[in-house]
Amino acid sequence: NKLELTSVVPAYLQLCQPSLGKSIKNLITKGCRRIIITPFFLFKGNHVTRDIPEVIKQEMSRYPKIEFIYTKNLGHDARITEVVLDRIKEAIE
Repeated sequence: NKLELTSVVPAYLQLCQPSLGKSIKNLITKGCRRIIITPFFLFKGNHVTRDIPEVIKQEMSRYPKIEFIYTKNLGHDARITEVVLDRIKEAIE
């Protein structure tokens, strides 16, 4: 099952645009039939456990022929630590 990414787009829940619903609509308009949503959060707060799943549920009822996949949040991952260390090194060099 080869993964073919055709679009990677940002989506926001508050304070910025586009909203998650708007990004989903834009992807579907472009012909996407499978949408994978990866929450860009380190911790499992309300957005990860409640808000994003609620939006996905609404969009699933709006677009029943679209496959929605909700992945785990970023969480603690050593690769993130490496990125943070790179940013610190850049700042002090």
